[in-house]
Amino acid sequence: KQRTYLFTVSTTAKGDEIAELERVADNVIQSRSEKSPFRLFMRISRIKDTSFDPREVEVPFSSDMLEDVKAIADHSRLRLIPLIQKL
Repeated sequence: KQRTYLFTVSTTAKGDEIAELERVADNVIQSRSEKSPFRLFMRISRIKDTSFDPREVEVPFSSDMLEDVKAIADHSRLRLIPLIQKL
């Protein structure tokens, strides 16, 4: 069985394309963050062929860990994605 996974941290970059992928995806898990302190929340919007709890939950990552992940994501968004798009 083949599986494809798509993870995104921002719908502001490529928002239209991401919305289209979310529309056709079998499974959709959405996230949002809050600042000060930095916190991450997730909720399941859709899972194919099974029941699920749609309530939002706080992801148990420390604020420091989230800041590290954000730094990597910012680097990818600002440097790597533009380079890949040129290919």
